[in-house]
Formats: sequence, C-alpha cells, structure tokens
Amino acid sequence: MSDQAKTENGSLAESISVADSIQSSRGSTRRFKKRWLLCWLLLIALGPYFFFRGTSFSRKIQTLKLQTPVAAAEFDGTIRIATWNIAHGRGASFDNWAGDGDSKQERLKQISRLIVEMDADVVVLNEVDFCSTWSGGHDQAATIATLTGYPYVVKQSNLDFGFIYGRWHFGNVLLSRFPVSDVEVVEFAPVKAWETWLVGCKRGLSCKVELGPANSVSVVGLHLESRGETVRVKEVADVDRAIKRLDPPVIVAGDLNTTPPVAPLSSTSADGKNAADGKNAFEELITATGLSYSPALAPTKDELTFPAFGPESTIDWILFSQPDLALIDQEVPQTQLSDHLPVVAELRVER
Repeated sequence: MSDQAKTENGSLAESISVADSIQSSRGSTRRFKKRWLLCWLLLIALGPYFFFRGTSFSRKIQTLKLQTPVAAAEFDGTIRIATWNIAHGRGASFDNWAGDGDSKQERLKQISRLIVEMDADVVVLNEVDFCSTWSGGHDQAATIATLTGYPYVVKQSNLDFGFIYGRWHFGNVLLSRFPVSDVEVVEFAPVKAWETWLVGCKRGLSCKVELGPANSVSVVGLHLESRGETVRVKEVADVDRAIKRLDPPVIVAGDLNTTPPVAPLSSTSADGKNAADGKNAFEELITATGLSYSPALAPTKDELTFPAFGPESTIDWILFSQPDLALIDQEVPQTQLSDHLPVVAELRVER
C-alpha cells in the first residue's frame, strides 16, 4: 500500500473515531437529560409527600382558642360529655368517596346543629377531616367548632400524608366549653411499623378540662383500631399507661370498636387455642383501668350505636372513674348523619 493510501486510511479512521466520539457524547448528554428529567418528575410527584410526612410531627396535636360569641361555661357540679364518630361527613355510607366536598360541608351543618342540641360541655369526635381530598380539602374541625360555638378545640392527627394529586389528613377532635390544659397524644403501638412511617396511624388524645378554680376532669378521646380484637387488646396496654398518668377524675370517650362479652357481636383476640380462649379488648380495658360504663349489661335496642341505619352493637362508649364521677343520665340520639350514633352522658362530679 502506498504512503498516500495509508494517509487516506488514517484520515478516514480518525474521522470515524471523531464521529463515534461525537455520537457517544450526544448519547451521554441525552441519557444525562433523561435522568435529570426523571429526577425532576419524581421530585414533583413525591416532593409533597415527603413534605407532608416530614412536617407531620408538628400537626400531631394542636390546641386552638377560638373567638366565639359563646362565653366559657360555669361549673355547676355536673358535666355533660358527648362522643360521636362523624365518619368524615359522608353520612351513613361506608364509602369515604360518597358525595363531594360541598355535600359533606352541608352535612356538617346538620351535624353541628345536632351537637348544639346535645348541649354537651365536652364533645369527642372521631374521623374528622382536617384536610382530605375526599372532603374537598375542608377543615371539618374548624367548620364544626365555628358552627357550634365551642371556644376550645383540640385537633389530634391519625393519618397525615399527601401527594401532588391528593391529601389525607384526619383524626380525633375535642371541643370544650371549658379551658383545656396538659394536652398530650396517646400513642398506640403500630399495627405495622412501616404504616406509621408511610402514612401515620391511629392515636388518641388526653387533656385536662378546667371546670373551675378547684375542679378539673381528665378526658381521653380514643378511636381504637378496626382491624381485629387482637390489635385492640394490644392498644389497651397503651391506653392504660396513659390513664395512669392522669389526675382523677377520668373520662374516656370515643369509638372503641369493641364491646363487652355479654353484648351483641362481641369478639375476642386470636390468643389461645380457639376464639373462646382469646381476650376481649373492652373487658381488658375495664379490668386494667377500673372504669365504669353504661349499659353494664347487654344493651337494649335504644343503646346500640352501630351501624346507624340498623344498630346491631355498641362500640361507642363513655367510660368514667368512680367514686369521683356518678352517672346521672345517658342517651343515644337517633340520626343517620353518620354510620355511628352519638352517645351523650351527664355525670356528677363527686370530688
């Protein structure tokens, strides 16, 4: 091969090498851009989720003092307390997506009117949305507090997470005519640890309701797990520890999702060789805390609380410590504004 041919071949090879380098560089640039684009898309999609979960601790429990035309109550020796699972304002349906935010806001007005009729000094509410897509992003606690005129509000979060296309933040609420203090979260052992990290979990709240200069009552608002008696039995230990730290008298109110062995649809945990050998969460709670309750025996039809459209069991409760408190009266108002019926009790403070 001549020197000229060799030179031409060398130039051709060099040109091919340069072209390959340019092509490789362009390929690397495209891959780099694709990776950055993917990172930005992930950041846009998951950024809100990490923000909500990262700031959820600051929303675990909040105490608000609202400016209302209703004056703080004066203690007359008795206290009326109500508890109600309002089911996110969805009504008697079991579907949280049933109805839009506006229809749920309209139902909240009816719920608020019934709460006013109950005339309770303290109200414990379960399944209240603080900002959830299925409720139109409305703060149901603020809506109810404003419409009912309760000046003191405690908001305690259970689930708290969201994405760019949706938000779910809800939990328990306490409304009070009296000032509240010593507000705390009642932590439950999680059903699964990863659930707590990813979305949150069921919790409760406790606070001291200041009835007067020399009188107060400790109130615990609960919503125990719906996923089986075994889980609820474990939660009882957490509730018992929280109650033992409180000053008497003590009132526990909320959707406990459990009912005594003598009551309809009672269940036990999976402990033991068969269901009959298992534990009943309600019975475990009463044994551990010594709290009293009504009805003490199998409830009558008018004392059943769930489901509202055809009650079959009593899972919504107001428990109280004796002899510090004495039950004067208890009722279950009939309504289908939720799948649960409310419970209202009047208690006399003995000491």
